[in-house]
Amino acid sequence: CQLCEFPDKCDYPDQNSGYEGALRCLAVGGGDVAFTKVIFVKKFFGMAYGTQPAAQSNYNPDDYSYLCPDATKKPVRGEPCVWAARPWQGYMTTEKDQEQVTVLRDAIAKLNALGESSHADWISSVLALNNKTLTRDNKGPYTPHQYLTKAKYEDVIERDVLEPRRMVRMCVTSEVEE
Repeated sequence: CQLCEFPDKCDYPDQNSGYEGALRCLAVGGGDVAFTKVIFVKKFFGMAYGTQPAAQSNYNPDDYSYLCPDATKKPVRGEPCVWAARPWQGYMTTEKDQEQVTVLRDAIAKLNALGESSHADWISSVLALNNKTLTRDNKGPYTPHQYLTKAKYEDVIERDVLEPRRMVRMCVTSEVEE
């Protein structure tokens, strides 16, 4: 809280709070480390991301590095190291045979392409996709546990940092799904 804009309050809104504020605190507020998201790093340093082109920035990304879980550093202009990846929305099926899952996956990809090309409104309500969504074959299928582990998400939510307020249980129907 010492580096907050208002140290006695230490709460939102504060110029040094949030993902962008953490970077501002690092660059001009005397901070040593910022916990943020890659997209905010790219925006802050004026780097291209998604469909956004590079832009002017007052800060030089070459003066900063990503701090990795193994204590190494990587250049901000390069591939970031990942502490955790958000397990994005996915489609789930029952234990159908792989052929049916492949047919379903192909149908979703075709519908997504059709919806994008015709700018259809139904794409967001039916497939939960929008113009910022990137489709990707994640080489599944995965169980819920594998999906969270693959993203290192389980590691983050299970770290012994604070006493948990309540237990979180995954709803599955068999041991295989765990």
